[in-house]
Amino acid sequence: MVKTALCGGPDPPLLAIEKVSFGYTGNPTLLRDLDLVLQPGGRIRIRGASGTGKTPLLRLRAGLELPVAGAIRFEGADLMDIPPPVYRSSVVYLQQIPAVLDLSIRENLMLPFTFAAHRERTPPDEQGLQRSVEALFPEGIRLDQPARELSVGQQQRLCFARALLLEPRVLLLDEPVSALDRDSADLVMTAALEANRSRKTALVLNTHTEGEGGFSPHGSLVILDGGLQERERV
Repeated sequence: MVKTALCGGPDPPLLAIEKVSFGYTGNPTLLRDLDLVLQPGGRIRIRGASGTGKTPLLRLRAGLELPVAGAIRFEGADLMDIPPPVYRSSVVYLQQIPAVLDLSIRENLMLPFTFAAHRERTPPDEQGLQRSVEALFPEGIRLDQPARELSVGQQQRLCFARALLLEPRVLLLDEPVSALDRDSADLVMTAALEANRSRKTALVLNTHTEGEGGFSPHGSLVILDGGLQERERV
């Protein structure tokens, strides 16, 4: 069993979990004594059968669950000492089921910039919004179009476009292409890898399969028996 995966270049750790264990109240421990380090520009793929803890591990890193033991650190600081809005402006979690509001596509894309944690950021202008949808919607959509009119796969792409507009330090992807056809999945992975290359956005991908849309990880791990087993290092 592997205890630690160093993903990325020689930079100092960006996001680390240290001796972390996790379980839901009244249930057996799901994840045990995990160590996992992610560096700026790192790419890691985590696989495992349903119920093994892939999503809880991602939610722990997103600050949406608390470990029963161990620590999670961002740039060396304990997650418990970082205000949640500050942390979640840098570490963005894209869940498997798309979450869009009954608003226009434009309003859904701009929604994060209405939150207090992001009000100091310069929101994208109309051209920036248009570029973001053109990159992920080659079939063409209108910014004034109701988001609820989109298919589930299109809504998933919309949520992904919204996440990228925040220019996060870390992007946590939970089965991001599960509802997409191959061409759409390739668009999403291409956009993710471009952010990884151009902005050193670290990527963590949860998946049931060996690979998605050309995603080439620095480390590939499988959750087995509550721990992480390393399958690939490049």
